[in-house]
Amino acid sequence: MIHLHVHTKYSLRDSIIDYDDLIKRLKDIGQNAIAATDHGNIFASISLYKRLKKENIKYIHGCEMYICDDVAVKDQNNKYYHLLVLCKNEQGRINLNKLISISNKEENFYNKPRIDFELLRQHKEGLIVASACLAGEIAKYLKTDENEAIKRALRYQQEFGEDYYLEIQARNDNEQIEINKKIINLSKKLNIELIVTTDAH
Repeated sequence: MIHLHVHTKYSLRDSIIDYDDLIKRLKDIGQNAIAATDHGNIFASISLYKRLKKENIKYIHGCEMYICDDVAVKDQNNKYYHLLVLCKNEQGRINLNKLISISNKEENFYNKPRIDFELLRQHKEGLIVASACLAGEIAKYLKTDENEAIKRALRYQQEFGEDYYLEIQARNDNEQIEINKKIINLSKKLNIELIVTTDAH
């Protein structure tokens, strides 16, 4: 078992997880790998990678990105969603770094560093994506428009194949429990694999 959705102190104003506490916890529970998935950045990557390497713990390069329908539209009605992005190889690391740089360009940044599906598609090689938390687009649409949730999940599946996952989270929260049930049903309907995360902060 590996934690694939973990925020460090570099998820600013959102996480309080310090490197020392994180590494101690990983050793306590016997995990030998972890993905750091901070919001919209990879500030932790080099320093955390070096710390983990000393402890023989594998670092998985990742980010919880902000994705919207069209980065050219700077309007409060152009909602953004969370998307978990992980690297499976060196090309994935290069592409994730590119996407983060692109998301911070002036023409794309609006409240948050954003990408859209077309930008993701252009730089998809070596990446694994998952539907993220309650703020992800699949979860959001499962609450309001199931057909749109299906349409969007199929778009990711078509583009990423087996490298696209639906994500459920182990939180004892009524809204999360209900969304988990819907995501599990969606997984069965569309034959998309599930991952279970804790979205640790």
